[in-house]
Amino acid sequence: MTQRCNLLIGCDQVYYEQWGVNLLKSIHFFNPWITLHAHIVNPKKFTRLEYVNYTFVEKNFNSDKQKIGYLQSCRFIAVAEKFSNKDLVMTIDTDSICTREVEQEYFIQTAKNTTVLRHHKDKRWLAGMITFGQNNFKQDYLLELNKVNQENWAPFHDQNCLRRLSNYYDFNEQDKSRPWMKYGKNAEKGIFMTLKGDQKIANKYLEVYNSILQGVN
Repeated sequence: MTQRCNLLIGCDQVYYEQWGVNLLKSIHFFNPWITLHAHIVNPKKFTRLEYVNYTFVEKNFNSDKQKIGYLQSCRFIAVAEKFSNKDLVMTIDTDSICTREVEQEYFIQTAKNTTVLRHHKDKRWLAGMITFGQNNFKQDYLLELNKVNQENWAPFHDQNCLRRLSNYYDFNEQDKSRPWMKYGKNAEKGIFMTLKGDQKIANKYLEVYNSILQGVN
């Protein structure tokens, strides 16, 4: 029996409606065998997709800094709470879109290891795409996050924790010949493309994004 392949995103309702719905639709269109999960912070009335498993959390924030830090990290809380060490799980940034079909075996091959996106220039480990392997990484990531009280979380807290964990875990880089995630130049050549910063309003990126979305819808 083939093991279930899970993909989880985490965000607030605004980001879910703006980007998450399109991402989940695109994944289901190209790869309906992926089991999809959305973890939404402070949901009210939202677009519910029948093929997505939902979890929710209510959270009050004392500052914009804490809100950003928490929202960047919430997917990793959900992964640790929802899945066991044996489960195959991938998380990706919500502001992404799936561009193509991919073999189930390739997902399994990647997700059995702790695979982390790496910056193509300065080689920083990035939280934009992670598979958690079949070890204690899910729980250790949550422990590292919670070494700082959640009231004091700030932007890039998730990235800082990931960097520290790289001292203890042997992270795999994604296969450059078949990258899961691409951003910036030639972003559409990844299985997922993600839009960062000004790319969200730049025509040359939005044209690619919208052309993919048009095929999905």
